[in-house]
Amino acid sequence: MQYLELGSTVYSITNRYYSCMKNLIILYAGEAGKYAKENILGQNAISRSLQWAKQISNVCAIKTIENKQTLKDVFDYMLKNALEYEADTIIFAHSECPFYSTTITEELLQTQLKYAAEYTFADGFPYGIAPEVLNIGTVKILNTLIKDKADFCTNPISKNSIFELMQTDINSFEIETVLSKKDYRSFRIDFSCDTKRNFLLCKQLVQKLVQNETQSMQNTFDAANFNMYTLCDEAINTASVLRTLPAYYEVQIVKGVKNPTIYDTPNMQYEPNNRMSFEKLAILIDKIADFSDDAVISLSLFGDPLLHPDFVKIVKKVLSYKSLSLLIETDGIEITENLINEITQIIKESGNRNFNMEPINWIIRLDSIKVETYGKIRNISDIAMANILYQKAMRTVLLLKQSFKNVVYPQFVRMTDNEMEMEEFYRYWDKQFDEKFIIQKYDNCTGLLKDRTVANLEPLKRTPCWHLCRDMCILIDGTVPVCKEAVFAKQVGKQQFPDCGNAFTDSMHQIFAKGMQAFQSHLDGKYSSQCKACDEYYTYNF
Repeated sequence: MQYLELGSTVYSITNRYYSCMKNLIILYAGEAGKYAKENILGQNAISRSLQWAKQISNVCAIKTIENKQTLKDVFDYMLKNALEYEADTIIFAHSECPFYSTTITEELLQTQLKYAAEYTFADGFPYGIAPEVLNIGTVKILNTLIKDKADFCTNPISKNSIFELMQTDINSFEIETVLSKKDYRSFRIDFSCDTKRNFLLCKQLVQKLVQNETQSMQNTFDAANFNMYTLCDEAINTASVLRTLPAYYEVQIVKGVKNPTIYDTPNMQYEPNNRMSFEKLAILIDKIADFSDDAVISLSLFGDPLLHPDFVKIVKKVLSYKSLSLLIETDGIEITENLINEITQIIKESGNRNFNMEPINWIIRLDSIKVETYGKIRNISDIAMANILYQKAMRTVLLLKQSFKNVVYPQFVRMTDNEMEMEEFYRYWDKQFDEKFIIQKYDNCTGLLKDRTVANLEPLKRTPCWHLCRDMCILIDGTVPVCKEAVFAKQVGKQQFPDCGNAFTDSMHQIFAKGMQAFQSHLDGKYSSQCKACDEYYTYNF
């Protein structure tokens, strides 16, 4: 009796078809700005991605899209070239990514063919390690599906545009993945040279690897054929790679709010004459843009920015830089239709942000679904006054929504005092905004406030603090603490790290460098009493 070895037969047939298939590589360079053209050990990201593409098997053509395109434009370009070169498969990649792996790409292609997949991607790796692989028939389907999706037809393509489109009808596609042996996603590493921050990450990683390797690597680095796990492991264990530049700046432009909540610290009492001048803030914004290039700036540190008399001028100044965007957290009481019209006009005049960023995001502090709870959280005993403020805040949310669409977030700080309303809050705003709201964890400010925590959401294994890694806080007088929680730690006698400097008098480079020691200690698994008392380390802003 003869036995058919089905597995080996399938493998043999797969290999035969694999050697015959035609792969068309599309390199998208529409977002490849100046940092993609800067050298990393003799080669820039664009040349490295092209070098990778030339090493892939069975490639019938390599085509580059030079200018910004919508996803619809990209699909049209794919289909046109696939017809010309009789391609079976599209390999889609971004030119600003210098670390694409030939090994993982070949595995993607094998997986795509073996399982007759329509779309194959790598999961668990940092962004920029692997391209996306699509069957040509899938591109045709997507090009039809996209016609009813206005955003994909009008907005420039982003890093995740293809998968985001597929998610709108995910069950209609055969999707396969190549899984990383180790999950690197929690580190949020981005191996692309699209921003100054990510370019420095890639550059400093290569420099670190060269230091660790033999002399033969001193003048060259072949990322396409380098062991990707060695690359990724080095990245997650090197402080200078993980922490390159701030992505999020919290700036205190006024002191306090008019109606402090029970989760606000005593320094949130409103002082009308205690504010940062527009002139000083304008200089600070210039320094931020020069240092980080792209960043999100929150104007809501320890105060409501709407109380600043030059709020509109400040918004205009920030948005004059196309790589900067704003986050405004407020109780919404000071917002008027005239103000909204002014901000809308500024956004229109300032033009689109770089990297598909939103010009401004709004967070409205509501914290309840009932007037009584709203008043209790704000220490307002007069129920009539609480109702006036609550109704004003609710109207503000809906008013903002009319002009700013998907960047308005009602916020609920979850604590023992309002836990019974969380589900009702969720259901109400989910129906109104389709998940565009925030359930925020309670922060006891390193013990300064009463513990009102409902549930411990900390990960089982402690990770390095995101705020030490990516944030910079700047107080009214320019003082830069190592983090926001350090301000509270100082008040309860737990401060371990000195201030990093003054943003008005010191260089941003010097200030940020002084915070490296605190981050390195976290990376080493060593935590000060200040950090041990804080559970904000796993929360993430931008």
